[in-house]
Amino acid sequence: PDWLSSTDNSTHTCFRRMSPDQAVFVRQLHSLQHQCTKQGVYSVAISSGYAAALMAVSRSLYAAYNQHQLPMTYRRGHENAQWNFAPREESHWAFCSSRDLDCYFLPLSDCNNTEAAKAPRGNKPSTSNAKQEFRWLRQYAFRPKHIVRKKLVEYLKEHEVDLKSMDSCTAIHVRRGDI
Repeated sequence: PDWLSSTDNSTHTCFRRMSPDQAVFVRQLHSLQHQCTKQGVYSVAISSGYAAALMAVSRSLYAAYNQHQLPMTYRRGHENAQWNFAPREESHWAFCSSRDLDCYFLPLSDCNNTEAAKAPRGNKPSTSNAKQEFRWLRQYAFRPKHIVRKKLVEYLKEHEVDLKSMDSCTAIHVRRGDI
């Protein structure tokens, strides 16, 4: 877990090492997230704006890690619920049966904590150290699946976007409130 993807093209994904401090934090988080015990907490994946949905997961995951040292997963609110941004059509390239964030991001855990309680909704961190950990946690929690990175590279190539002429950062703008 202590590698970050740095660049992608149509045939390769390149990785780079994290800073030593980030690597220690991410290894601890990853280890906790993959402790398959009966205990744990879950967050109900909210269907709101994109940023709000991701922030809710981030805050609950940070509280589970930082305050309770328990692994966290997310669940749908009820059997027929699905995340607003999960594809509904089975033919869509990102369709997944869980109909949640796992359609685009690597799963937070492969464990099913049977006695999980609802996760506390944590507060936003306030100290500089906690803010840094929270940034690392979000980076870990929302690691895009390879297919997502591949589709982005294909889109940029199809639309003849020259990445070399751009800054080293790519941003996707999702208007607040859009579903």
